[in-house]
Amino acid sequence: MSKLCLGTYLTILVRYKSKSCTQKRLVGTIMHFHSNQFDETDDSLISNLVAGRKNPPDYVVEDGLSYTSNNYPKLISHFTEEVIPLIDQNKMPVLMEALYKLIENDDETNDECKVDVITPITKKDIREKSVAEDVFLAGVFLYVLKSNDNSNAEKNVHELNEKFFSQIEKRMGKSRKNAGLVPSKNKDSIYREAQEFCITYEKEIGLLPLCQIASFIDPLHNFVRPMYTAFCKCNKTIRKKILELKKFSVMSFSDSDWINKSIKMFDEKTHEKQLCSVSFLYDGAKYFHRGFNEYSNYRVEFDPLVFTRLNKQVSIIVSNDEKCSLDTTIRDYLEMETPKGEINPPLDEVWAYCSHVDTMEYDVTFWVSMMIITTCKYLYDRVIDLSKPYEEDITDISLGDSECLIETQEDMYLYALLELYKLQYSAS
Repeated sequence: MSKLCLGTYLTILVRYKSKSCTQKRLVGTIMHFHSNQFDETDDSLISNLVAGRKNPPDYVVEDGLSYTSNNYPKLISHFTEEVIPLIDQNKMPVLMEALYKLIENDDETNDECKVDVITPITKKDIREKSVAEDVFLAGVFLYVLKSNDNSNAEKNVHELNEKFFSQIEKRMGKSRKNAGLVPSKNKDSIYREAQEFCITYEKEIGLLPLCQIASFIDPLHNFVRPMYTAFCKCNKTIRKKILELKKFSVMSFSDSDWINKSIKMFDEKTHEKQLCSVSFLYDGAKYFHRGFNEYSNYRVEFDPLVFTRLNKQVSIIVSNDEKCSLDTTIRDYLEMETPKGEINPPLDEVWAYCSHVDTMEYDVTFWVSMMIITTCKYLYDRVIDLSKPYEEDITDISLGDSECLIETQEDMYLYALLELYKLQYSAS
């Protein structure tokens, strides 16, 4: 019987790749999951990997062995943004069925074996639990990379012959002649699931940009807001249909390190505009991330009116009933004719309050997110890369009136990441 190994895994993916994609490109893209060190121009190496005659280079295996739950979102993002687009989306259901069948036929794998390292799903549960295709493919890839010898698997690959695939395709209502067609029932099912999501979360639907951010940072997380978790549970096709139905742009996360890069860019630009003289995003932006990790369920009042207008007094942080938000304060500061050196930068004033010994940490994490949200729109320049084939002004992704739905520090964190995303991707 067939065995789940790197060669058989790749053979299935290669069979159902898009027509415009070569075997070399698909395998090379998969192997670039951690770095670009893999030589995708080595035809012999790639052929031997698919044929089950050779193990991948040691550095690839070591990268896989080093992966922990902290790295899973990065791996999932790689599959979502780089690998899945190379698969024929009309044939994705057949690909998944072929992979399920391969796993079920593997007599060397016991029922309790966690064949998907990420979720983790056992062999006996692969048909019982619903997992998005990108997550499952990433999890199984990590399993075969960590667990199996691929240097003597040629016989196993040969068992995935035309008979194996044709039986699966026919069983799913696809002959070899029309294997590229999606049954109308499947299309209807996708629409119904997307429709159900839109109806269930109708009052919150304006937060779909934050759902996309949530699915990037950790698709396996149980979020405070059920809408985020529900979106993460949907596969990529259904997510895309949801966004299409509600006319929201599909956000691209082609750079898996965009969060760190955007934080660095934010720090640089706030200094350039003299909005601060000291950084509050030090130590890996620890207070920013801590708001999500430790205080997600804490309720917030978004952009509270606790500031006084700059033309009235120099000290801007107050605790009375002055009718001024941080957003207004930053705008006033940037429009001031008075030399900037004669007044403390607004973000410095807020950080001084955060640094006070009596300020609770959940207040600190709130204000860090608030400073990012209110400041980013004064920093990004809306320059668009016209060389991209999908011209779209991603800086137009906005919560709009749905900003009033921000209720918790979890919402704040995702909203801040949305603004950082816009900052990173709109930079010239």
